[in-house]
Amino acid sequence: MKQNKTLLCWRDFNGLGDWLMALSAIKMLNNQYPDIDVYVRDRIKDEPMPMLLREVITMFDVNIKRLVSVDFPHTDNRFDLRSNHMIYPMGAKTLTEPLIEGMVKALNYETGLNIQYEPETYATFAHEAAPQFSTDYIIMVSRGKRGGDTGKEWGYDNFNNLCSLLRQSGHRIIQIGREDHEKLSHARQFHDDYNLPVLHSYLLNATLIISMTDGIMVYAGQHHFPQLSLYCGGYDYQAYERSKFPRQLQLVHKDVTPKEVFEVIKTLLLKAA
Repeated sequence: MKQNKTLLCWRDFNGLGDWLMALSAIKMLNNQYPDIDVYVRDRIKDEPMPMLLREVITMFDVNIKRLVSVDFPHTDNRFDLRSNHMIYPMGAKTLTEPLIEGMVKALNYETGLNIQYEPETYATFAHEAAPQFSTDYIIMVSRGKRGGDTGKEWGYDNFNNLCSLLRQSGHRIIQIGREDHEKLSHARQFHDDYNLPVLHSYLLNATLIISMTDGIMVYAGQHHFPQLSLYCGGYDYQAYERSKFPRQLQLVHKDVTPKEVFEVIKTLLLKAA
């Protein structure tokens, strides 16, 4: 019997958003090359893979044989093909393709395959979500992943003021984020339990998800959840525009105010009613 070819995939960083897009690229490979067995390295450089990423890889609808321990992924000869660090091309001002399409092209370059980009194909959660009885709430974050005044950041004060405006208008706010993130003063709940079925349930049942260019944005986007995403960094707006998803409204403006965002949200929710 002919043995399937094997492919080792990995990323050198643990950002959730880029991992989700990498899984979408692998799902397209699954669709077009079902005779290639895909393995994923269980480490991020020399560190153990975070539990949330392990859950995503094992609970999403992507055909991955298993996570494997590999010390030197570039030279491990147990695999016929290797992805190299899965990433999309950046920097060139002429690039307009979606980031996932760029990741597919990079995978083709590394492997010699001819995977065709499938614009409607996204890796998605494929297990049972945790029970959730409430649906009338808005999900928010309180900051970007880096914090401070540089990079992709709108700032805690802006998020907190927006939360206050939404609360005053009768909306219930649930904040999600890491344990060390600043708490929104008017959020009803703070959720930092990154058990994937629980996180998925919170996002699935939200009226709206408000975040930045982060893993939550990509997660919501690939599942077609309604979301408002902010880009307020000082660089590369173009890359943000290449991460457009269904049911996503983007605000690309460094100095947008909480009041302006609030007015946009009111219009969004009125249209959805």
